[in-house]
Amino acid sequence: MNHQTVPARLLRSALALAFIAGSSLATVPITASAAGTGPAAVTYATPAVETAGPAAANSASTAKKGATLAKGARKPSTARSAAATRSSLAGPTGGDSGEGGNSARLTANFNGVSSLDSELTNFGAKFEPPDQGLCAGNGFVLEPVNSAYTVYRTNGTPIAGPFNVNDLVHRDGLAFTSDPRCYYDRPTNTWFATILFIADDNQSSTIDISVNTSGDPTGAWKTYSIDTTDAGNPNGCPCFGDQPRFGIDPYNLYLSTDEFSILGPQYNGAQLYAVAKSDLVGLKPAIHFAHFTNPLVNGNQLLAVEPATTSGPASAEYFLSSLDQNLDGSSVNQIGVLAMTNRERVARGKAPKLSSLT
Repeated sequence: MNHQTVPARLLRSALALAFIAGSSLATVPITASAAGTGPAAVTYATPAVETAGPAAANSASTAKKGATLAKGARKPSTARSAAATRSSLAGPTGGDSGEGGNSARLTANFNGVSSLDSELTNFGAKFEPPDQGLCAGNGFVLEPVNSAYTVYRTNGTPIAGPFNVNDLVHRDGLAFTSDPRCYYDRPTNTWFATILFIADDNQSSTIDISVNTSGDPTGAWKTYSIDTTDAGNPNGCPCFGDQPRFGIDPYNLYLSTDEFSILGPQYNGAQLYAVAKSDLVGLKPAIHFAHFTNPLVNGNQLLAVEPATTSGPASAEYFLSSLDQNLDGSSVNQIGVLAMTNRERVARGKAPKLSSLT
């Protein structure tokens, strides 16, 4: 794993800000300006804005050239093993930011989507681990896993499904997807679902973001795609964004991924995305997003960055990441803290500001 040297407390990254159209791809790298003395912050120049055309149609073939990847499985590496351990300790993902907050009282308990559901909806294929994404709100529970989903009432009564999880993101049933997440946003009565996608030829990848503004997850979803291939990076790319994690506030959706080579062991650091929430909720034909590439904290690459779920006013959107990628105290015994401000600028095609607080 490559490490770069930066001044203490200085966060440096490359930024991309672009439009993406429904089912389209875009990423425009912008050179970051250097930070001055004082607080650990980097302010980025106003980026270029572009639009992208429709994404290429995905093949239904199950035969992949080169390496064959199993849904939910990754080729072993120290970083990936650490990320998997961290995910197992993190507990459930997703939720509803506005239905009373966290509670220590168990209100419902019922069987969810099973491995058999995944097998039945995926042409007999079996997937382990399930990589659960669970969210609830507006009287519904949505549970996508690798590689099926079902919609329930809050008492556990199934009302739709199980279906192939690819239906949520308008991919064909045999396309490679993994690591679903979902969230119900009460202020906008909107459901969001995310998943990673790798093309059949192993030469491109995306994060797919699906949006349902009806309040009913059994209704229609619109899908947008962000290119995560990083084709110009010579360190093992084409790459993909592993384990997309989800955060939200009144301004944006926040996604973090770990960039790995599709065909090799190379790791290129964490990737952070801020996607304009108003564009998504408005089902705009093109949406704005900002992309921070491989941010470092005190010279350390990040892994498994967790964006915050923020339900009310806040001065910043926060991100946390253990700087000890081995999770055994053998390297660094610190937690990296990042803060994003000027978040409202993303929807206007402007750059937010990302700072390291560690």
